[in-house]
Amino acid sequence: MIKRIKLYFWSLIIIAIFLFSFTACNAPKVVTETTQQTTQETEPQQQPTNSIQITSLTSPINRGAYATISILTAPNVLCTITVYYKSGPSEAQGLEPKISDGNGNCSWTWKVGTRTTPGNWKILITAEGIGSIETFFTVTD
Repeated sequence: MIKRIKLYFWSLIIIAIFLFSFTACNAPKVVTETTQQTTQETEPQQQPTNSIQITSLTSPINRGAYATISILTAPNVLCTITVYYKSGPSEAQGLEPKISDGNGNCSWTWKVGTRTTPGNWKILITAEGIGSIETFFTVTD
């Protein structure tokens, strides 16, 4: 009878250890790619990861001025940007797809139209195989 109790006890201990280690190793990881950023500049990461981080954004910006956004992502990845205004997606020069450099840096500079409606406008950036990130910038008079 005592041998059977000891066997059950050790069996329960082994099962508990297995469940604890399985749960700890397979805990869900939450990754958020969508952010709203209104600051001028953030601290860049030292090592790029398989994510997209906005490192700088010109906002607020006057109509007719040049805006710049910079990101950090994985090295040598195709990155695309779409800037959405009231009239629809921008076709401004400078918003062409680019490949991130060997450190994962990528940036775009474009002229905000002189007739652009003031307000908050969405920017969507996608890094191939990584994902996308959305932010907003403010256009003023």
